[in-house]
Amino acid sequence: GRVDSATKMRDAIIASGVPVVVYIESRAISAGALISIAAETIVMAPGSHIGAAQPIPDDPKTVAFVSGEFRTTAERTGRDPQIAMAMVDASIEIEGLVRAGEILDLTANEAFENGYADHIATGIDAILEIMGWEGANVIPEVPDFRYRIAQFLSSYEVATLLLSLGTIALIAEFYTQGFGISGIIGITCFVLYFSSGFIAGYTELWSIVIFLVGLILLLIELTIPGFGVFGISGIIAIFLGVVFAAPSVRQGVISLMIAIIAGVLAVPILLKIFGKTRFMQRLVLNTAETV
Repeated sequence: GRVDSATKMRDAIIASGVPVVVYIESRAISAGALISIAAETIVMAPGSHIGAAQPIPDDPKTVAFVSGEFRTTAERTGRDPQIAMAMVDASIEIEGLVRAGEILDLTANEAFENGYADHIATGIDAILEIMGWEGANVIPEVPDFRYRIAQFLSSYEVATLLLSLGTIALIAEFYTQGFGISGIIGITCFVLYFSSGFIAGYTELWSIVIFLVGLILLLIELTIPGFGVFGISGIIAIFLGVVFAAPSVRQGVISLMIAIIAGVLAVPILLKIFGKTRFMQRLVLNTAETV
């Protein structure tokens, strides 16, 4: 459902030098609706539907941008732009299709009647016959196992869990002597967080570099007295690396906040179990002077 990914796919379809047919087997909602509208030919299976593309957040600026993408895409492929805009903007009313305050979602039959489906058919073989491509060499393209795992690990729920576990594990490592299982778990969680996003195509290399620079700055901070510019810069760099490695900034911020809250809640428990670390002792004055 990412808008930037959808617009890139839309642009690629429009710029393609070969005929593009979109087959909607069950549903094309949100970004799927924009991608479908970009194709020269849309084939929908009976019982499928297209639309329901209201953006989140649905502030006026975002709605205007996404609505504009739908409108211009529909115009380029010879479809009614008002119908495309009504899939995004709840303020648009089209008599017989959608009332004001609702988001348009078309069934296969409604889409066919209004020019948003060129054919209603079931299965790839039927589509090939409709297009006159019966003798075409069909090459199925599906994501490989590695990519599917990466997409799973970079999903909102799993990525948040990895960040939270990684944060708690690394905090626990500060409370133990040497390097142990908690450190291994923490590093593994962060490696999975960044590598999965990189493989799935969400994470740029520079965000990983920023995160690593932040870790180095924190390590430098641990070797010098007090807590100053290296520590603050390191924390900021780590936060930025985590946020920009996520599929979206919003998801990154939410995942990071949950991980921070989990870490803060874990500190009293770890403090009670293991006592103060050398790092904590450097932040707290342990001596008192009396007059």
